[in-house]
Amino acid sequence: MKPYSKIFYGTFGLLLATAGISGCTETIMVEVGQYKDYSQNPGDIGDLEMTDIEPLRNPDRGFFVESNFLLQKAGGDYEMYNPYVYTDEGVFTETDPATVYASRMNSYGDFGRDSLTLVQQYVYLTPWISEDLDATAIGLTEEILNAVKASGLQAILRFAYSYDRENSIAGNITLDKVQRHIAQLSDAGVFSGYKGTIATLQSGFFGDWGEWAGADDTERKGVIDALLQVFPEDYSLEIRYPADKRRLGFCDDGTVSSRIGYNNDYFTAGTHAMASGNDYVGEDYTQVMDEAEEYNFYVCGELPQNEGGEWGLGDLLPLTDVLKTLKEHRYSALDVSQNYELNITSWKSQSVTADMLDSYEILFDESYFLDGEGKEVSRSFFDFVRDHLGYRLNLSPESTVSAEGGQLSYNLSLTNTGFATVVNPKDVYIVLIASDGSIAQKIRLDADPKTWVPWSADPVTADVHVVSGSASLSVASGTYKVGIWMPDPNITDPSAPAAGDAQFNVRFALNGAVTHWWSSDKSCMVNIFAEITI
Repeated sequence: MKPYSKIFYGTFGLLLATAGISGCTETIMVEVGQYKDYSQNPGDIGDLEMTDIEPLRNPDRGFFVESNFLLQKAGGDYEMYNPYVYTDEGVFTETDPATVYASRMNSYGDFGRDSLTLVQQYVYLTPWISEDLDATAIGLTEEILNAVKASGLQAILRFAYSYDRENSIAGNITLDKVQRHIAQLSDAGVFSGYKGTIATLQSGFFGDWGEWAGADDTERKGVIDALLQVFPEDYSLEIRYPADKRRLGFCDDGTVSSRIGYNNDYFTAGTHAMASGNDYVGEDYTQVMDEAEEYNFYVCGELPQNEGGEWGLGDLLPLTDVLKTLKEHRYSALDVSQNYELNITSWKSQSVTADMLDSYEILFDESYFLDGEGKEVSRSFFDFVRDHLGYRLNLSPESTVSAEGGQLSYNLSLTNTGFATVVNPKDVYIVLIASDGSIAQKIRLDADPKTWVPWSADPVTADVHVVSGSASLSVASGTYKVGIWMPDPNITDPSAPAAGDAQFNVRFALNGAVTHWWSSDKSCMVNIFAEITI
């Protein structure tokens, strides 16, 4: 939820590539510990040193930063601009998406160190509120999404018209025009052509900032119905309020409900005085928890601004409640920009340990709390949340691969200790890398990473996912590195990945079982786990 006053942003800081492949996937549940009390706050860490850990950069998940562009018709002073960022003289300073993202990311810490892979991108179609979109509107939208991808990012995308409550135009928005704009965006290929670049699409359009305030049920249902018709079925839409999803009937059909996740624009872990009806509490909390476990769709959120008034968040959130919510609602992403100077910054100085997480019922891999010498350490709360939003895949050292009689046999065992799973489509390949650094063979596996959930039957029980099978080899005799390659099929052509695509490949945690390998042109990132001689 945006503040009521104008916002000022400062600069503060195995079906392919081979024949004769067969395989299976199964899930085994293993005990990971007994957990109890959520009411505790982090306490004394004893003699453990709090040390930094390198982020595990991965697509579709993690912290994100907000960005805004108000599109303009051809012939004006600007093609687009961020309406909230300007000089004292009224000159808008964020006007070019090709240059905005790095600076905006670095306004909230360190782009690389904090592993920011997502941008919540608002696109304001204000000049076309009462008329059809034209080539300018479509072209500028595509320019923004092209810049997102070129920056190595993905978009949590929202379209809206009204960007300033003080001068709200929300009441002028009509369902007919919104549905017409959605159809035009679809016809122009904005949704199909940018699959993968759009990590999730928020329902938006109506109300100030696209938050639906003032929209009636016909309008709310109408925008979702229109988006369900045109947005790719293998990606999630997001709705703001669980109560709307219930009341409008979207929970009645599991096929539909599974496509609609949540964007919580007022994440306070249920502790704020204004949480009821804004944050997810009570019946809403239970609904999101149950659906997220059943459907594994996209869930993200943002903390309120640190500002005065009844809506502002000027207190530190209880960390145990934050962890509980992120885990039980299976969050893939969380904003760091709106409450950066208070809560997010404080998270960087708060320590968490393996023992603490045990008591909070939070899954983790033991290697996360060991330094390079195997000594137990603590981590910052910020780092832990950063590294566990979405998925965090851990390959077991017991995973094996062997070659005999022209066949490659594999038995992979992995866990996911993130809050969620791999929500968006990813292909899974075993890759053989020759001694000269070239990729000798890619073998697509019959595996769906969306099923690699952290836990299923019991939140204190981690699932072990087993992918096993065999495939025909088509390589010469020699010694090869063997690894797992997980590209986004909507960004990467597996037969000819382009330079730079590696940043959208899934990385497994460096828990001693894998190393990360990049092709020389950065088109592939492979999780190496074995070496074989053929």
